[in-house]
Amino acid sequence: MDNPEAIDSGKVAEAAAPATDSDTDIALPLRVATNMQAIVAPNSAAGESLSALRNFLLSQHLHNGRRAIAVCAPNAGSGCTFLATNLALAMAQAGVNTLLIDGNLRDPGVQNVFTTTQPVAGLGDFLTAEDDQPPFLVSHARPNLSVIYAGQVRGDSSDLLARQKLKLLVNESVRSFDLTIVDCPPAALYGDARRIASLLRYALVVARRDHSYAADIKTLIKELQADGTNVVGTFLNILD
Repeated sequence: MDNPEAIDSGKVAEAAAPATDSDTDIALPLRVATNMQAIVAPNSAAGESLSALRNFLLSQHLHNGRRAIAVCAPNAGSGCTFLATNLALAMAQAGVNTLLIDGNLRDPGVQNVFTTTQPVAGLGDFLTAEDDQPPFLVSHARPNLSVIYAGQVRGDSSDLLARQKLKLLVNESVRSFDLTIVDCPPAALYGDARRIASLLRYALVVARRDHSYAADIKTLIKELQADGTNVVGTFLNILD
């Protein structure tokens, strides 16, 4: 991680009590992709890098009462899903009750890492539902780790993410879990990542070696900060 810095010590907004519904709290058999460095090779350079990031977040993020983070990148292929899923698992292994949300409704990737034996409804289905049904939560995907998948691919994600229901979900997640991590779509193509990050109030920006441009990273950081999002640091992805 390059120069991690907490720019603001503000706390995530207080949340309302979470809704509960056994029909939406799902426990399914899961298979984990082989590129999960947090469990496949914890002592490798990749595993050590993830451990360093985890330790930073434990001491500089969670310790200060910050309970959410959006994983963002300017361009596709930077490794947002790789980092978000590995980080979520690493935090769960450290005993942190973690929720991972796939916020990329256009091209979801979490479902390719934590694969289920049957299709699972997700964030998009929750946002489009007319009633007050709670989100479809896969509980205990791994010890201390729960997942909300994206659901079906949607082209109207900007409109869906602008709904008040997303803010309510973020508030409930912050109340119910020690840490909520959201995997975001590429920010240079869509405004979805900025919307999500502004609700979580904290973001981690991912750059990939020989792929990301410094100018794009700087632009994304400025845009996030302009939205009131605290950029806690950048992560140079040389792992995926």
